[in-house]
Amino acid sequence: MSEIKLIVTDLDGSFLKAKNTVCEENIAAVRAAQEKGIRVCGATSRCWGTCKRVAEQAGFRDLFVVNNGASILSVSTMERVFVADLDPEIIEPVLRLLLRYVTNLKTQGYIETVSTWDLVNDWNREVCLDDGTIFDPLASQNGFLLDTIEEVIQKSKECHAQIIAGNMDPARNNEMYYDLCGIGDFELTSAGVKGIEITPRGINKGSAVRFLADYYGVPRESVLCVGDNRNDIPMVSWAGVGVCVENGADALKDVADYITAPCYEAGFARAVERFAL
Repeated sequence: MSEIKLIVTDLDGSFLKAKNTVCEENIAAVRAAQEKGIRVCGATSRCWGTCKRVAEQAGFRDLFVVNNGASILSVSTMERVFVADLDPEIIEPVLRLLLRYVTNLKTQGYIETVSTWDLVNDWNREVCLDDGTIFDPLASQNGFLLDTIEEVIQKSKECHAQIIAGNMDPARNNEMYYDLCGIGDFELTSAGVKGIEITPRGINKGSAVRFLADYYGVPRESVLCVGDNRNDIPMVSWAGVGVCVENGADALKDVADYITAPCYEAGFARAVERFAL
């Protein structure tokens, strides 16, 4: 096996022990890999506004992937080296279409999250801790809960939305996707059984990891990726070593090279120790 030079990990369900909670073993694994000269990057469907504090607590200091690959940025400077916004002309028709299918509907810009009071139902998942206290001021400052879908459409355009996400009945996925194709061509994926995530065509975690490998001059066989769900398939299947945590989706396990311990037992650290240290 080639020497690992780049590690890319999903956050929720993979790197994080629980909601916005980083275990010390994973922090130590990040530090040990960095001390060995390995680049360690995060890749998430969250926007930067809802993962900045997690990234800093975990010790990430290289490039970081947000919005499923629609933005790639430097943790230290917040400067973006890659940007792929949704076409502003399709934001309104897509949102109005999804109202027929989706609950917890929201859009995300680089750091912003936009929804309405009656559409969102898990606002606290990324913004607050279990006791309701604000976890990341950046998330709170750039989270917009508006009164109407018209306001959401306008704000989403202003924020240069990069991803549209929500929850829906999986049995209606084909129907929804057929209608969506009548508007334009998109990347459609999921971070859960009921979740959907829409980005511009060709933008996913796999395209982001290929960008990172090119940016750092690392060959495919020297890349280790860790994930837990369907939106991680493009990066885990592409990597030289693709890892799924034990609590991950069967679809990802089917393409992974290795199954590590679950996220709540420091599965990320176990994989890094096995393949990179």
